[in-house]
Amino acid sequence: MLARVQGSWFSADSLWEVLSPEERAELGGPEGLEALLAAGASEGWLLGLGGDRYARAGDLVLARFQASSGQSGYGFAIPLGGGQDLYIAPADTGSAWDGDQVLVQPQEAQQAGGSPRARVVSVLKRGRERLVGTVSLEAGQRWLLPDLARGRPLRLVGKGVRFRSGTRVIARLRWPEQTGSAEAEAEVEELLGDQESPETETAAVIATYGLRAEFPPELQPELDALLRKGLRVSPKRTDLRDRAVFTVDGADAKDFDDAIHIEVLGDGHFLVGVHIADVSHFVPEGSALDAEAYLRATSVYLPGKVLPMLPEQISNGLGSLVPGQDRLALSTLIELSPAGEVVGSRIVSSVIRSRARLTYDQVEDFSQGRSALAPEARALEGDLHLLLKLTTRLHQHRLNQGSLDFHLGEVRVEVGPGGQLDLRPIREETARGLIEDLMLLANRTVARYMLEHRIPALFRVHEQPSQERFQDVAAAMQRFGFSILEEQPSPLAYQGVLKQAQGTPHESVVSRLLLRSLKQARYAPDNLGHFGLAFSEYLHFTSPIRRYPDLLVHRALKLHLAGKLTRAAAERLFAALPAAAEHTSERERAAADAERDLARYYQAKWAQAHLSEAYSGRVSGVAGFGLFVALENGVEGLLHISALQDDYYVYVEESMLLRGRSRGRTYRLGDQLRVVIAQVNPLARQIDLALEGSTVDKNADTPKPRARRPGDRKPAPARQPATQTARPAQATQTARPAQTQGAPAGPRPASSPQPRGPRPEEPRNHPARHPRREHSGAQPQAAAPQARRVVTMERPKNEHLRPVSVTVQRLYFGDWAPQPGDLSDAVSPQLFRGSRRGDHRPQQRRRRR
Repeated sequence: MLARVQGSWFSADSLWEVLSPEERAELGGPEGLEALLAAGASEGWLLGLGGDRYARAGDLVLARFQASSGQSGYGFAIPLGGGQDLYIAPADTGSAWDGDQVLVQPQEAQQAGGSPRARVVSVLKRGRERLVGTVSLEAGQRWLLPDLARGRPLRLVGKGVRFRSGTRVIARLRWPEQTGSAEAEAEVEELLGDQESPETETAAVIATYGLRAEFPPELQPELDALLRKGLRVSPKRTDLRDRAVFTVDGADAKDFDDAIHIEVLGDGHFLVGVHIADVSHFVPEGSALDAEAYLRATSVYLPGKVLPMLPEQISNGLGSLVPGQDRLALSTLIELSPAGEVVGSRIVSSVIRSRARLTYDQVEDFSQGRSALAPEARALEGDLHLLLKLTTRLHQHRLNQGSLDFHLGEVRVEVGPGGQLDLRPIREETARGLIEDLMLLANRTVARYMLEHRIPALFRVHEQPSQERFQDVAAAMQRFGFSILEEQPSPLAYQGVLKQAQGTPHESVVSRLLLRSLKQARYAPDNLGHFGLAFSEYLHFTSPIRRYPDLLVHRALKLHLAGKLTRAAAERLFAALPAAAEHTSERERAAADAERDLARYYQAKWAQAHLSEAYSGRVSGVAGFGLFVALENGVEGLLHISALQDDYYVYVEESMLLRGRSRGRTYRLGDQLRVVIAQVNPLARQIDLALEGSTVDKNADTPKPRARRPGDRKPAPARQPATQTARPAQATQTARPAQTQGAPAGPRPASSPQPRGPRPEEPRNHPARHPRREHSGAQPQAAAPQARRVVTMERPKNEHLRPVSVTVQRLYFGDWAPQPGDLSDAVSPQLFRGSRRGDHRPQQRRRRR
């Protein structure tokens, strides 16, 4: 049957067309065929591609294509179902672009070094629709040089737009399957201007990651109707307005979607209420508001700008639990013993009225005995004291069960009205921990309830790391003198290493390496548990203002509570979950990438204002081309090996260090250094450092010399478009990093910082693919040039040798999403990194649980 299908994939409709009358009768109609194909995908003899598309399993692999940097043309297929990445030679990439979802066919031949090879058979889904780049006019041809490190130059098409070289633009991509051309083209949509500025970069990031800035005017009639209707309280709701409910948020928060309260019961137990804004009441399924919220899927918190999932009339108004106002909520009422053990719980649709709005600073000062609460909240001090004691026990109970507790400092970026930049460490651990532990308790309680009553829901899943990654990180820990005693990955095994490292100089580095080995959390229609939290069930319920999966949970839960979740309604909701899980996971990753990208720009702007100044920092990454050093304020830069002028340094892979051949000096992870900000390129998100007291070459345009290892392959020639005019070299771009040339010699455990497809495991990056960076249009150096000695041992194979950029480390919200940055960019692993207990955002920053 399948042998008659033409092409690399097929749909139920196309297969039905080639079936004989006898085969159709045996299947009983198209519905029978669809059921057969669905069974084949679940049993593994078919490959489900999404959207009613299938391929023969064993022949092809569904993957995300990751292009190499620069003009070399090769790439890698990252299997969406896990497994080893596949090398794609330049001749076998087809029309695939970085981020595309592709079908690839494994090849028997292997790349040099043993890496398995494959070829792209078909592009199933394009990874992006628009690009930001710089216009280049050469030999009468117009080209777009993408900001995207893994993007190739594109021919600009379209008439009526006049611009000059160096103009930055937003362009819409026109793919070969749309135009019939041999290669992709670009058409200018918007001019960003010739000058780099925070406003331009913010617009560029929004376009690059496909974010939605303004709400469409079609929503206004629905919003107007909501405002006219106002808030109407149904008598069927449980009235909790007499409870001492209050909120705790950041000082700059405007949307309050969670509130808490506590009661002492007669038997010495406690009743803790976690009240979540009933946003679903204002965003009915199928409405224009719902459609827009689904497309956005999450609020995005960029430095200096917030892109909310819902309009402010709802997020900051009707749906926000502001003090002194009646508000609709879904309340989880949980009975706890004095030891913090759950005795019982119930969930109700409620109406509440917040007594006070507390800030993290106020709660932190109260918990430390530095000050009392404000007079208007003085009556809540007893309740707050009880909650602080109870959540301490909840937290300890989770740790005893194996919940991981990484110690990573977080620095938040704040941009003032005048554009002034402030990098501030997050300090309010106790106050944030109070809220995080209560929200985790509510999320877990609702997850259990949904499972027990078979209510459709998107679960927040975090699967255990692969055995290969676990063994790699265990070997890395041994180099630091720590041991993982267990042979299989488990939360307790990780927790044991964290305890060994606690209080040592390597504590932060060990936390990063362990976090780097974990898979990425995602949304799924099935409960697969949460490895990092050591929870057997978990979902997101507590942030419906900012996350669409929470909104879906609220809707299904309210139908059940009202007795309206019929079998037909449940089946309809269950059927929609797989697509919703894939979409919301992808949008979450895009939002995190955008936040990190713009934060790196602002980091570079800060560094640009502090050129030639010296700071203390720690080595956060070691590679053959140099050291990554994180400053105390979270800014990270590259100390290139050519800046180590006192010796001839060699990279020792087994020990993860650089060692001088003559004097024996070593540089390793965690070392304290004094460095000078030597050179900055904000557009390329690059910060170059030098050792304090050393001299640095001002001639930034001159490539630094590099040693080559024996057997390194020559650079592959760049592919040219189907035209007589050759493409402009990528190196001609303004303020762009130099790109790695040639295919790598060994296997590639690499990862991409670009928006991720629906792959459950975080893809991996390899420092060997980014040996160094060059600058054009660079900033002044700190001192006069001097001769340098350079040696670079490229292509280390251990993936744990690179720094980890954790974009909002959502540990206690269950949003475990380590986001490795591209080593060709000076990634900051600490900016937007969650504190020990939370996820914090600039400006209207909100928690993501």
